[in-house]
Amino acid sequence: MHAVKRYGRLESMQSEGNPTLWKKKIERCRTEYQIDPTPFQPDRSSQALVELLFPELVPLP
Repeated sequence: MHAVKRYGRLESMQSEGNPTLWKKKIERCRTEYQIDPTPFQPDRSSQALVELLFPELVPLP
């Protein structure tokens, strides 16, 4: 979501999809995250490459 917001794509993504389905998925993920946040930890194995290719996204959340 960080890149989506940074590049101003949030509005277009929302207009292209069904907001009801997005909201359901967000709520489901939020509930799962509250139970166990471990699966939601980002994979940072390529972070150096991402920072090199997309310096405007630094600092990554």
